Amino acid sequence: MIISEISYHLVLFTNIREYYEPKMKSDLAIIIPDILAEYGCTLERLAVNPDRVYLHLTASPKFPPVEIAEAVATHASIRLKRLYKKLDGFKQVFREDYYFKTGKKPTKGQLDDFLKIAKEGI
Repeated sequence: MIISEISYHLVLFTNIREYYEPKMKSDLAIIIPDILAEYGCTLERLAVNPDRVYLHLTASPKFPPVEIAEAVATHASIRLKRLYKKLDGFKQVFREDYYFKTGKKPTKGQLDDFLKIAKEGI
């Protein structure tokens, strides 16, 4: 039985539109994969703009998606605020709401594995 990784799309919404700088994109390209690695996730794609940050990632089913999203939002906010003193007035760089969905439909084999685990345990 193989427990495979799941693809997700995560969209984080920023609070800092008027304070956004183009250099933040390259900073987030370093910060976000580092945070995701702590959860065993791999960043496949990243798009950053003043209003939103789009992530396509793969993750193990070990961690709930909500935990991953909150960790990225919280820790990326902390690190960006360290780099940009003008963000000190913000409690969080990212809003508390976000959008998270699975990126791909699971294969039949993955579904069979998940059903087997649900019935029999690991």
